[in-house]
Amino acid sequence: MVSASDGSAIYSDYGSGDIIVSGGTVSASDNDAIRSYGSGNIIVSGGTVTCSAEESGYAISNFSTGSVTVSSGRVESTNNAIYNEGGDITVSGGTVESTHDDAICNEGSGNITVSGDGLVTSGDEGDAINIGFESSGNITISGGTLTSSNEHTIYNSGSGNITISDGTLQNTGSDYSVIYCEDDSSGSITISGGTLINSGSDDSGNVIFIKDGSDVSLTITGGTLENTGEGIGVDSYNSQDITVSGGKVYSAQSYAIYSDTADLYISGNEWDEDAKTGTLIKSEATDTLTLSVSCSDALYMTGGTIIGGASSGGGAHISGGRIETANRVALFLSGSTSYISGDVIITSANTTEPSADAFVESHQFAGTVLISDMDNGDAKLYISGGTITNTAEGCPAIFNIGIRDLDPEYSDYTSEIFLSGTLSGAPSISGDADIWTNTAIHGHRAYIPRCPFHFKLGEKRGTVLPDHRYHYGARRRQLCPAGYGYKSRSRGYHPAIY
Repeated sequence: MVSASDGSAIYSDYGSGDIIVSGGTVSASDNDAIRSYGSGNIIVSGGTVTCSAEESGYAISNFSTGSVTVSSGRVESTNNAIYNEGGDITVSGGTVESTHDDAICNEGSGNITVSGDGLVTSGDEGDAINIGFESSGNITISGGTLTSSNEHTIYNSGSGNITISDGTLQNTGSDYSVIYCEDDSSGSITISGGTLINSGSDDSGNVIFIKDGSDVSLTITGGTLENTGEGIGVDSYNSQDITVSGGKVYSAQSYAIYSDTADLYISGNEWDEDAKTGTLIKSEATDTLTLSVSCSDALYMTGGTIIGGASSGGGAHISGGRIETANRVALFLSGSTSYISGDVIITSANTTEPSADAFVESHQFAGTVLISDMDNGDAKLYISGGTITNTAEGCPAIFNIGIRDLDPEYSDYTSEIFLSGTLSGAPSISGDADIWTNTAIHGHRAYIPRCPFHFKLGEKRGTVLPDHRYHYGARRRQLCPAGYGYKSRSRGYHPAIY
């Protein structure tokens, strides 16, 4: 045993030799157990390195260019277990633990690697890994376990990249995240494997939280991100893109992905539950407004599976994959221009029935696809492919609500639907009223596909007939009888279908 009650047990003053602990105990009660200013490495392959100082003192503090390696044994402290301003930190086995502070605090340019069966864990007042704002080091996790019970598992305010290909990262705190990116952070997060779990009881505890002002991008190609508590899977408030092309993102009670300002790209194969392959974004939240995906900007989807619905306020470009819900809207489009094409399948059993005055009600979330102007300007939906289905009896596949919360007697509704395609390559739309609209439906430079389409305007019904060609912006041919229109204070009655 090497111990000290005043000062460090082992102190290296600018030397070049390595410090190797392979057994026994190195301890300090008033300062760092091991402190190094030299260029040598600190290697722990067995034994215990411990610091019991209550207010200051670390198990290992490294201010040199040398590395810190833990392959077995224990490194433990009431404060930081490893404090680093020097070289790289590698944990491939053993345990690195702090009971009241960060297990690993990195303030330098050194990289952190966790692999094998290494365990990095923090107690009641610290992060498992804390990346300071002056740190430019990367974090690479290819195995092992990182846990935190009362702070974040990884707290990032630095400029390095975080790469996760295997291992387990867990947070059980009530309102903390597995990965938390501060507003001064930058770099990237790339997840290709492993498991990230948040089981906290507070709705502010997320799997990944990216704060407004940060410059961190997120790419998910595999692995599992699960929030089994009350929080969100991925909660992002910066403008960097989010890309999901594989793996599973799940929330039990909230959004799986919430993107406030970033564009969201979803691709990959549809999810295979048996093989656990493909791309799955899923929420089991029961609130009508809490869909699996909420994207204030643009949503791009070419593949994968969304269970629990999706919303976009900046325009959606949906051409592949599958979006499904049970008794609520599967795709909510609020403002901007959106496109549904390709072989995408959008399906629900939404039993909410629109009414003639639906657009003056606060929440009338009917249909499999819901279109609403809300506060985002003119909403336009172009449909040239895909399958849109509502299996609920008496309910529409598409509900175009126009502008919500406005009296129809005095308002011009601007959200519109444009149908295009060919008789041999057409979208499939099916419901009691295929399309229930408060505004216009246009056949746009092509044959109206899969005729006849049935539409409903308020309590009136009509049919888009086959064997006609229609041009938007050119000479319009009215298909519906007089009266199948909406009333505008400035323009009088207009046909609902041109």
